[in-house]
Amino acid sequence: MFQHNFVEDDVIILCLPHKNLVSIYGYANDMEILVVHEHISNVTSLDAHLHGEIAESDALPWLTRLDIAIDTANALYQLHRHCIMHLDVNPRNIVLDMNFHAKLANFGLSWKFTKEGSVYDEQDYSDHIRGTIDYLDPEFSLSGRFNGKNDVYSFGVVLCELITSRPARHWVQSGEDHPDIAALLRRKFENQSLVYLVDPKLGFQSDLKIKLMMTATAELAFQCLQCPVESRPNMEEVL
Repeated sequence: MFQHNFVEDDVIILCLPHKNLVSIYGYANDMEILVVHEHISNVTSLDAHLHGEIAESDALPWLTRLDIAIDTANALYQLHRHCIMHLDVNPRNIVLDMNFHAKLANFGLSWKFTKEGSVYDEQDYSDHIRGTIDYLDPEFSLSGRFNGKNDVYSFGVVLCELITSRPARHWVQSGEDHPDIAALLRRKFENQSLVYLVDPKLGFQSDLKIKLMMTATAELAFQCLQCPVESRPNMEEVL
């Protein structure tokens, strides 16, 4: 069922050329699925720039991070316009070319949804819960219902990482199964202490324009992380 759906959505993605989606040119489905996708010169992942060795020597400036967020939002909006969920939005699946233009990659968990959302049986649900845990919408386990706003939650987590330079797993408190990032942001807003959360290298305290942009981005991340899903904006509104 999972492999069949991957091919089905892959055919759809073949018809969705977009500058912020990694293009898929074809596939073979024999013993296993082999996918042929576009080659991107000097490609790196957002994860490598935020948390890997690259981050230690060359931190991405804020305006570059903002452009990456916009590129990723464009990619998700394109998918959601055609009722396709990505279901594994995280910095490892956001690839950057040599000019830091971002493309969303890895459609192995992609799924079609209806305007009302899609409810899966137990087999489908267990397959698709295999996304990256720190970026998964906590409402998955409550309702078993998937729609485009589950990707919005994951995008909100990515926005938090762009602001803080800290991986989502570092926000999990002892004894918790899932990071309550929205509660953390709410406390920072209420206490006017966002400065203690953001990456100090990004100019939050030294540049008023950057401070305003980062604060607005944090507020958007907070909206994306709201539960229930009906409280979140859709990707068109995010963009």
